[in-house]
Amino acid sequence: MGQGDAIAMYNAAVGGTLKIEQGVAQACATRCEELFGVFDDQMEVAQRLSHNSGFGGFGSARELQVGFDGKGHEAVTMLRAYREAALRFQAAFLAAGQQFDAADAINARVLGSVAQGIDS
Repeated sequence: MGQGDAIAMYNAAVGGTLKIEQGVAQACATRCEELFGVFDDQMEVAQRLSHNSGFGGFGSARELQVGFDGKGHEAVTMLRAYREAALRFQAAFLAAGQQFDAADAINARVLGSVAQGIDS
């Protein structure tokens, strides 16, 4: 499940075809927030892995360094997408629980998160 699924779920909730009891929706939204935090922490680690040094001056060492840097950048990109999906699912669960103001606040965070990803 990814961002597209979260968007479809949100649209179903806003459209009234998906409704979840408020307590269940809040529990699911809380778990999504926890996942966002996990992905955020892992993204910091991956960013550090994107800037490697100490491989030496040989051509093969530079190639190895470039490879590790690339893997770090790939991890950051994936974790950024997971982080956005966690927020989108959080908004969808809140909307399904009829907590539309809270869902709107999370959607604002999604936009901020996307803008941050574009800027970095």
